[in-house]
Amino acid sequence: MLNDQEKHRIREACLLLVGKQYVLGAEVDLKKISSGMKLIDLYELVQKVDCSELVQVVYKYATDKAFTDLAANQYVASAKINPIGGKKVYALATGDLCFLANNPAQQNKIGHVGIFIGGDLIVEAKGKDYGVVISTVQQWQAKSTFAGWRRPKI
Repeated sequence: MLNDQEKHRIREACLLLVGKQYVLGAEVDLKKISSGMKLIDLYELVQKVDCSELVQVVYKYATDKAFTDLAANQYVASAKINPIGGKKVYALATGDLCFLANNPAQQNKIGHVGIFIGGDLIVEAKGKDYGVVISTVQQWQAKSTFAGWRRPKI
């Protein structure tokens, strides 16, 4: 479970990276990222990301812990968050992950991930035409490929 400081660092890192370039398969040197680094240093280090790399960068900055790569693997390495009362209402916390099952090449079909930052907002590395953007919970949950909410086991 994330503490308040880690949640704050997730929000600030996500918002800092909005506008960064999307490149499929992008790799950031995660060894250079720590919770003690300055935001400006994180901004300068991260030039491009894909969706799963965004999650890795943000979690490494917030918690100093490594998180697996690939959205399909991140799905497996996190715990399902069940809706409340069987409806599409969830008790979400900053740092929870949302997934799309849009990749038939993966056994679990998971191909995209975003990070919940509070309120109604999700930060995602959306694609090469968009880069890192802010989306809403409603936009994600309305997608036919929405695969649910999960909480990283960190």
